[in-house]
Amino acid sequence: MDRYDGPYWVVGGEYADTGFTRLAKGAKAERLGPFPTYERAYAAWQKASWRHVDQCNWRFRILEAGAPELEKLAA
Repeated sequence: MDRYDGPYWVVGGEYADTGFTRLAKGAKAERLGPFPTYERAYAAWQKASWRHVDQCNWRFRILEAGAPELEKLAA
C-alpha cells in the first residue's frame, strides 16, 4: 500500500458529543506534530488516545499535512 510521505499531525480534543462535529464549549483543539512518518504519528495518536480512554467525548485523528480538516483548525 502506498502511503503519503508526511508530515503528519495528530489532532483532536474534547467534543460536545459523540458525533465529533464540534469541540466542547471552551475546549481547544490539540495539535501534535508534525511527525515525519506515519508510524511516529501513530505512536503519538496512541499516547493521546489512551490518556482519555475512559472519556467518550474525546477523539484524536492522524491527518496529513494539507488536509482540509487540519487547515480549519489553523484558522
